[in-house]
Amino acid sequence: MADYSFRAVTGNDLTMLSGWLQQLQVRRWWRENDELDQIRAHIADPAISPLIVSRGDDPIAYVQHYSARRWPAPQFAHLPHDTVALDLFSGPMGFGHGASWLRQLGDDLLGRVSMLATDPTTDNVAAVRAYRKAGFDGDVIRPDADGKPVLVMTRRR
Repeated sequence: MADYSFRAVTGNDLTMLSGWLQQLQVRRWWRENDELDQIRAHIADPAISPLIVSRGDDPIAYVQHYSARRWPAPQFAHLPHDTVALDLFSGPMGFGHGASWLRQLGDDLLGRVSMLATDPTTDNVAAVRAYRKAGFDGDVIRPDADGKPVLVMTRRR
């Protein structure tokens, strides 16, 4: 298993992240036009941790983690209060690595909280497969804050 590193996103990463968000494989799932503005705001928000995932010297993915109760997220309302939610996408060199680095990050986070959660859309087969390989499980479909059906997947300590 390859070792991955995680560092905080900085303003210097925004151009790279903008390019990643334009990839067809990413844009299909991250459709909002203001994603980069949200990432920029998250850099200064202590309630969310936006990270760049690297393999060696190469940045390969973006992930943010935060309290699942931080924003309106009805799909997570039934989960323990210390649950940490994750959102992520890959850069061009990151496809195929998601399960490995997500397992490594999950191992670290689960040392501090009892549960991790994510909510891919029901038709995002590649993401669901990667989450399952990383130890996430779940088959409950719930509406998110926008009423869109998502698959609630969790990983416990």
